[in-house]
Amino acid sequence: MAQSQAILAVQSTNLYLDARENNPHLVEIQQSILALQNTFQQGIRAAQQDILVAQEDIIAAQKDIIAAQQDIRAAQQDIRAAQQDIRAAQKDIRAVQQDIWEIKANITLLAQNTKHNRNTV
Repeated sequence: MAQSQAILAVQSTNLYLDARENNPHLVEIQQSILALQNTFQQGIRAAQQDILVAQEDIIAAQKDIIAAQQDIRAAQQDIRAAQQDIRAAQKDIRAVQQDIWEIKANITLLAQNTKHNRNTV
């Protein structure tokens, strides 16, 4: 097996040398191929770097979204607490209004009694 690989390597080298002798542009073609490979590899590395940056941006955005969601939940709790305070204040206002009506009724009765008492004397 090793012997056949060695034979194959020698044959490949011989084919390459024969091709180079028969085609003087082979070196230029190889250099062009290498240049293209390098360009593609650089493009791939740049794309990979862009992907990494985009992933970092996505992670940062996800963290911002989580923070915003927490802020929203806190604000919702504040709103619920404020609504409870408003309901309690409305209840207090109704109680004060009831007290005012009762005081008015008592004043009216007192005025009527006072008037009645003056008339009877």
